[in-house]
Amino acid sequence: MIKIELNNIDRIKEGHFSGIKELIIPRAKLFLTAFKVMNAQATVGDLDRYAQLETRTKTSLLGLLVRSKNLLNTKSDYNIISLPSRIKKHYFNNRNNYIQLFNDLCDEKKLRALILADIDNLTTESGNWTKAWYGNLTYKLIDKVIDYDKFNKKKTTPYNAYSLAEALLVNVCPYCNRIYTNTIVTENGKKIVKPTFDHFFLQAKNSFLSLSFYNLIPSCNNCNSYLKGKLEFTLVSHLHPYKEDFGKNAVFDFFFKNLLPDKGHPDNYQILLNVDESFLGNAKISRNIQDFKLREIYQSHADIVGEIAVKTDKASPYYAMALFKSLPSLPTSVKREFYRYYFGNYFDEKDFNKRPLAKLTKDIVGKYLPDLTL
Repeated sequence: MIKIELNNIDRIKEGHFSGIKELIIPRAKLFLTAFKVMNAQATVGDLDRYAQLETRTKTSLLGLLVRSKNLLNTKSDYNIISLPSRIKKHYFNNRNNYIQLFNDLCDEKKLRALILADIDNLTTESGNWTKAWYGNLTYKLIDKVIDYDKFNKKKTTPYNAYSLAEALLVNVCPYCNRIYTNTIVTENGKKIVKPTFDHFFLQAKNSFLSLSFYNLIPSCNNCNSYLKGKLEFTLVSHLHPYKEDFGKNAVFDFFFKNLLPDKGHPDNYQILLNVDESFLGNAKISRNIQDFKLREIYQSHADIVGEIAVKTDKASPYYAMALFKSLPSLPTSVKREFYRYYFGNYFDEKDFNKRPLAKLTKDIVGKYLPDLTL
């Protein structure tokens, strides 16, 4: 796993909050008004006049509150919100609690603390919002206010998952460092592809963190859906890509399992991913390796290892050091450029999110040609 390192992360976070509050607050205000109507603190006319959401969206959201979806289909049905017999019992009985909840979600200071919570404070912040009176119906409303599905739709304006992905420019999955996660938007604004966003803390159990910046990890579909899926991650059990990486505590290597005449042939190589057992965080690294099946998956890249092995072999006509004999006496910047163009990847760890297999390449070159990577 590699770390997501961004020079402009504070600006990106501010942009994220600005966009997310425009999604959350209008929905929170609608529900706040609806519960005030139940409590005789607002009128049905206030719902009708509420203009921050289109009528179709308002009607759909308000329909969640009534006993039967068939009771509220158009804005002419909004008067039902003032009739206790037509409201779901849980909502009516807890109307004062809901007024407080949606007041808090409309408070920009409190909302900012939730959306931009630091990595180590994410679960604490989520816990601060969770109350004993909540039921399944509570989370149905929360999921429609802190609405990841809406955020993830191409048509959502002015800010959506494409907006965040374009700002981040994380072009390779941090979990596996092997699959491109580029964001492509055409000049005329057509959205083509983007990374998926993994919820590091499982969304099903952390509704309040559905749109929190550090709970949205740009990743490939394989890691997010097929491998991680519904596995429950914590900061104690797994590495968080905005906080940690394998670094030198988990290093790629290889051994020869065959001696075919073509030294670069992938069948010659067994890829290794060795964990430093003396490192205090080795258990977390091992869990990441296990859950993302990195040892199994990386074996499919034995052809790349074969190419690197040929280029680092003193007996090879492609031996890197023979092509760059005076390398030790030259500046690091020259080493970096030679490394990039000869091995086809990035030299600095902060750039590993720009091209697949950057860590694999650096680990193996670093072991067999240490002078080149120092």
